[in-house]
Amino acid sequence: MGFKDKIEKFRQWQREPLDYSYSKDDVHHCQCCGEDYNGNFCPACGQRATLGRINWNSVRVGIMDLWGMGGRSLPRTLWHLLLRPGYLIGDYISGKRQVSFPPVKMLVIVALVVFLIVNWTDPTFFQDTTQGAVTDGMSAHEKSSYYFVLFFEKLQKHIDWMALLFLSFLIYPTWVTFHYAPRHDHHTLPQGFFIQVFNSTIVLIIILFLGFCDSILPSENITSTIFCIVVFLQLLRTYQQLFGYNWWSTIWRLLVVIMAGVVMIVAGVVLSGFVMFALFGDMDSSLRNGFKFILLIIVAMILLVGSHLINKRTSKRGDS
Repeated sequence: MGFKDKIEKFRQWQREPLDYSYSKDDVHHCQCCGEDYNGNFCPACGQRATLGRINWNSVRVGIMDLWGMGGRSLPRTLWHLLLRPGYLIGDYISGKRQVSFPPVKMLVIVALVVFLIVNWTDPTFFQDTTQGAVTDGMSAHEKSSYYFVLFFEKLQKHIDWMALLFLSFLIYPTWVTFHYAPRHDHHTLPQGFFIQVFNSTIVLIIILFLGFCDSILPSENITSTIFCIVVFLQLLRTYQQLFGYNWWSTIWRLLVVIMAGVVMIVAGVVLSGFVMFALFGDMDSSLRNGFKFILLIIVAMILLVGSHLINKRTSKRGDS
């Protein structure tokens, strides 16, 4: 088998949906209630057909059940998420939820592992620099900056929710921009939430990998640049597999999604400033932030409406 044949075989494996094995013809005898049946589970008591004598695998499954990982394999789902992310996500949002480890639980577990490893390698990374700060006598700008820093330092200790929070700003732009995609067209906003949950898990794995490589990189700026490039390439691969556009069509649509998402994030920060300045009595700064927020939302809407009209026109022609 040549190299091209191996690549094609790998691509075929990527495209094939995950299958939930089901023994239709084999007759099983339940060791729990004595019922004879066909299928993977006893219809009388619900015991799994593949359960046999207790062995070391039973010990492993029992320990994994403590974390809720006994039924659907977390390592297997992570393996598929890294090698065929868009196809795995497509399987999940299409209804094949039993073949994947629960995505939200997976995000929390991966975040816990990342937190422990990062805290072990760099104990000062999650240190609270605002502890003991006194806000008396601060101006409105100083108080606003203080509470912003405090919020992000608290959020940093929950990097799973931090990643999901920022990627959640991509849910609506993705829904608009990929509304007429060849695959999973007219996907819903709740489905978009789970798309970003899977993406958040991938981002945490990238953070963990770059954390190991950080010692050999010359500066934090280079690390941040590499992180942004790797995340963009990963999102590009995921969206291309998930929605079925060709590479160039996926690139410009993903750029629109990211630009709209960034504008919406900045708008959210500006809106927070509007609220804080209003609470602290600086109405001039509050009104300026309110005006900036409206302008940013208009920019985001122009980006999304423009991409929506282009997608609607190209979908009628059958372009991809």
